[in-house]
Amino acid sequence: MEVIIVTHIPVDLSICSHCVYVGRSIGVRLTEPTAPVGESGELSNLVSALVRRGVHVVVVDAFTLRGLWLMLRHKSGKLPLVIAGGKLIHSGPLGGKLEKLVNTLVTLTVSKVS
Repeated sequence: MEVIIVTHIPVDLSICSHCVYVGRSIGVRLTEPTAPVGESGELSNLVSALVRRGVHVVVVDAFTLRGLWLMLRHKSGKLPLVIAGGKLIHSGPLGGKLEKLVNTLVTLTVSKVS
């Protein structure tokens, strides 16, 4: 069984790649980060912990057709969505629930495999 995490995948937005290159060479940042600073670290920790325990993880960008469909299907726009076995396990900020969530997901995926 796979665990699907629907979230905003952080990228840097810029207008012109040539301008960004020139700006970097003189020490000026011409890109705009699009993800809040605290969120990406928690998600990285969640994905790393699940992969270390042998869980197959798929990360889906919320602003793709698949991501939007999953948010509509599970009736939640609170990111990240964590889905296992077709069921919504968690929605919204992780905020200190990381270890409990990892244990729940590992238990669900292991019990489905056995």
